[in-house]
Amino acid sequence: MEAEVIKGSTVRMLLRQLGIAEGEVFFLLNNVFQDLETALAEGDQIYIFPAIFGG
Repeated sequence: MEAEVIKGSTVRMLLRQLGIAEGEVFFLLNNVFQDLETALAEGDQIYIFPAIFGG
């Protein structure tokens, strides 16, 4: 899926735009774990995975 974001958007802003709660997922930005405040750039790839709890 592709998403358009405004210049200066962060990972947190993208998750909100997609309607995804922060605590329900973890993500990789360009194959690296990043902070939610990391700014996005054109061509970035973000992989979003559901957080799995249990034990």
